[in-house]
Amino acid sequence: MQRNIESVVQEVTALFLAYEEALMKGELDFMNTCFDDSDQLVRFGINDMQRGPEELRNWRAANGAVPAGRSLSETVIATYGTDLAVVSTLFRYPNRQFLGRQSQTWLREDDVWRIVHAHVSEIPVESTPR
Repeated sequence: MQRNIESVVQEVTALFLAYEEALMKGELDFMNTCFDDSDQLVRFGINDMQRGPEELRNWRAANGAVPAGRSLSETVIATYGTDLAVVSTLFRYPNRQFLGRQSQTWLREDDVWRIVHAHVSEIPVESTPR
């Protein structure tokens, strides 16, 4: 298995950035299409958890866009072969004393990439080891 094939990294990077833009704009339909439609889908949020696409769609409809001013840093996109990728990034919001971590596992099936697992967490800035 080859890791980090440049064309695959570029493809997943473009998808991740499109998802991030949709997240900031609250584009629910696009965000929902980025996630797998399987009951095995899991998303852990800061104060929430969804299992399966229906729970995720319902949660998204109730919560919408992320707060304005979100910024990303230290984004790492690692691919394994041509059909599996893991994305990890840090995020911050202005005037909030928290550092967030977002990770996504992307899987390509039938030439379509979807997030099959996602995790979002935050810790107080003073707790960060950096």
